[in-house]
Amino acid sequence: MNVNDSFQELLDQIHRELLKPRGWKKQGSNFRLVHDDGLGQIINFQRSRWNTAESCGFFINYGVYIEADPTLKNKTFKEYHCQLRRRAAHEGDIFTIDAHDLSAVKQDAAAAVRSALAFFDLIGTKERFVKMLLSGEAQKYSAAPVLHYHTCKLLCGMGYYREVQEIIKDRGGPYFEELKEQIGQKINR
Repeated sequence: MNVNDSFQELLDQIHRELLKPRGWKKQGSNFRLVHDDGLGQIINFQRSRWNTAESCGFFINYGVYIEADPTLKNKTFKEYHCQLRRRAAHEGDIFTIDAHDLSAVKQDAAAAVRSALAFFDLIGTKERFVKMLLSGEAQKYSAAPVLHYHTCKLLCGMGYYREVQEIIKDRGGPYFEELKEQIGQKINR
């Protein structure tokens, strides 16, 4: 079996054993779960661009996604669309399939997916996720900025003007200045 077939076998096994029983849908190397309350979760297996015929490296990324509406319209969101994004911890962050021992990689990848699922269980609901964003708690789970302009704008679209106003009061730059002005107009109506 070549490494590409082994990678597909790994994805199929992860889906069949860990994700499908919990309602997750598979689309290529993305696995998504969309909750009725509008919370979206994704696990993405990102192949390395340095792969060869003998070795296939990949990363496991996962994230949490919401929209302003009560239900998700974009049910094919990508990991990079998520407001909170993480990468599974692993040696050098990369998992590697080679011609030798696939079982160890399967075990490591399954453990990483279980860890992602436990993280998703911690978040629970869209309402809880929004509270985590507004309180700053969500930031402790991500190396990337969580409350950037787009997330703040989204939260305003959900009606959290005063909360966002407090979050961005000391932030500069044209986008935040414009958002501060928009929030002021909404609040002072």
